[in-house]
Amino acid sequence: MRSPFIRSATGGFTLIEMMLAIALGLAVVYVAFAGFRVAAQAVTITNRMATENALMRAGCDMAHDRLDYWTDFDDPVPGGETQRLRSSSGVEGMPFTPMSLTIPLVPNSLQPERATGWDPAELWKASDPRTWWHGNVAEKYQTNMTLGRYGIFANTRSNLAVTSAAPVGVYGTVEVPHSWQYNQLWDLFRALGYYGFADYAQANTIFACYREYADGAPMFPTNLDGMPVVLFKPYSQFDNGEGEQEYPKGLWRLTMSSSYSMISPTSMAPMTPAAHQRLYKTGYTSNWDDSGFRDFNDQTPNRRDLFTGQAATATPASAGKPEYWPGVTVTTQRFIKTARFVNLCRVRMVSPITGEQSELAFTCFTTTLRGARLQRRHPDKMSGWADWDNASPPAKPNDPTLDDKP
Repeated sequence: MRSPFIRSATGGFTLIEMMLAIALGLAVVYVAFAGFRVAAQAVTITNRMATENALMRAGCDMAHDRLDYWTDFDDPVPGGETQRLRSSSGVEGMPFTPMSLTIPLVPNSLQPERATGWDPAELWKASDPRTWWHGNVAEKYQTNMTLGRYGIFANTRSNLAVTSAAPVGVYGTVEVPHSWQYNQLWDLFRALGYYGFADYAQANTIFACYREYADGAPMFPTNLDGMPVVLFKPYSQFDNGEGEQEYPKGLWRLTMSSSYSMISPTSMAPMTPAAHQRLYKTGYTSNWDDSGFRDFNDQTPNRRDLFTGQAATATPASAGKPEYWPGVTVTTQRFIKTARFVNLCRVRMVSPITGEQSELAFTCFTTTLRGARLQRRHPDKMSGWADWDNASPPAKPNDPTLDDKP
């Protein structure tokens, strides 16, 4: 018989042991849950970063495509988004105005110096005297012609009645030997705006010319020798006044403390020829309070939404994309600074969750304005892209472009 005082060999968990087991079990479950949550967040973050990287790459691709083809400044496709930079006053034009509307070609095979208008086939040979600048590089806008009257050697007028104010006076009528190059410079100055003028001008161009004397003219007065003072008078509409130099200048000096720029067709600036005839203060003395610098940042960036391709604000919109995707804008900006043609791109992304912004800015080589104009068919021969055949002789005629006669 088993004694009641003998202790049983079987038993269970005590309350303390049970509480410890439950606590340890909960800890294991929490660690497992936390690990799962971290893994899920890592997957989410990885997917989000992959999407953002893909969108940034797409933005860079869009920027390079637009830099090559200029479609965000001028869409050549019939019914395209914008051709706002093609209008003309009949005398002055804009960057994509057909040359035939402002400076139509008038050839002269017998006297090539007398030819006027733009000829896209002209080679501008350095050995051709027509392309030389026959002027006085020390000519001041307040000249008294102590060094001579250079307007009789080259002038936009081939038959020139030479006159000036006192003390110089009347000289007489002169058959000017050189008129072609000055006509080209003055016509380009009017035809394409300042950015286009610099784009089309040859390397090392001196941006000045001689015309008929017009000292008191309301538009484009000249000095005593017939130089339009707008081209070289300090602080004129064209000259930035850097160094107070009163002489004809090259592109480096003209853009040392300022810029000529393409105006975005999506900006609030009026799309008239006059809007493209200005310089922007972008030099070492510029700051955000300068009106010229503000105008530069308001009027020249061409900002587009990545998803819609339409004009966009600085903060990307959400239209045309999944709501949880970041907004992306692609900005192209073209300007000339210190004689360098700058093609600036910015791809900006904004998080729809946190509002955090990130931006990638870069520059690259691209098609020139002249190259872009040669890609476009003349509107009198239908709009669209120009069709070229480089065979010699061509299998079919090349389409007339914005630089050709229709």
